[in-house]
Amino acid sequence: MGDGRPIAQSVLERHLCAMLDHEEIPPVVGQAVAPWAPWAAGDEFVDALIETWDMLVEGDGRLWHARLTAMENDRRRDHEAQRRGLIVVRFGIVELRDDPAGCRRHLVETARSFGRLSA
Repeated sequence: MGDGRPIAQSVLERHLCAMLDHEEIPPVVGQAVAPWAPWAAGDEFVDALIETWDMLVEGDGRLWHARLTAMENDRRRDHEAQRRGLIVVRFGIVELRDDPAGCRRHLVETARSFGRLSA
């Protein structure tokens, strides 16, 4: 995601960006305004939006997601996305760091299973 998109701020985001920056993955908008809240003018973002696949990709960090309110907010956000027909995929730091190819494979297979990618 080195083509003018936001620069990753954390180790987690760097791993997420590196995993998504691959020929198998269509263009990604990093730190995109949440599709359900365009009027919020930057109040709510998603880690990555793959518009071609109608897919949100989130990196879940342990420190942030250890808080109950953060987890509840993530569920709310997932529900908002799903109501709009978006696929939501979440990865943790260990998956992104240790198996980026497996994460990419999961994204491609998920897009295919939802009919967003031809066989």
